[in-house]
Amino acid sequence: MTIKDRKEREKEQRRTAIVNAASKVLKDFGYDAFSMDKVAEYAELSKGALYLYFESKENLLIEMAQTAHMQFLEKVTSIISQSGEFENILTKGIEETIRYFQQNLALFRLLYFSFPFKGLDFMKNFEKMTLSIHGKESALVANFFEKHGAEKFRIPVRQAYLVLHGLIASFFTQKLLFDIDEEINPKTIAEIFLRGVLK
Repeated sequence: MTIKDRKEREKEQRRTAIVNAASKVLKDFGYDAFSMDKVAEYAELSKGALYLYFESKENLLIEMAQTAHMQFLEKVTSIISQSGEFENILTKGIEETIRYFQQNLALFRLLYFSFPFKGLDFMKNFEKMTLSIHGKESALVANFFEKHGAEKFRIPVRQAYLVLHGLIASFFTQKLLFDIDEEINPKTIAEIFLRGVLK
């Protein structure tokens, strides 16, 4: 390994450590008190050093969202690769999606409600990340539907993904906006979804 390769690896490891530290700050203090000062403290860095890796709080939040979602996609990939009844696997996937939203609720509040008008660069980066995430998720779920028989659906599988995504998102929009503490039943979502899209 060359010196350049080692430095790149160390830089990436430091970025990962900062993202992990930021996630702990968010968990410990909530989205109202999230700050770069606290992230620097948790990461054991000076604030100046922190800005060498992330030029703004918004960019750090985008990286946190990307990291969380990639971990989520890995788990969902593992679930839908299993053999078994379509509805059971679907319910497990929905359950994991609910867990992902619940674990990252404070992050979503920051991204969607605390930084709505933070400048053109942020909005462009945020839009790019969102499109990339939904593209990967859409392809993954559509392939799962195809595997279990696209002919079962009354609409194209990509549209079926949007219906499922919309159902789950509608529940969490209520949580985000109104801080509703009611539990979300993945089996109920699966039943509503299947009733609507299957022939």
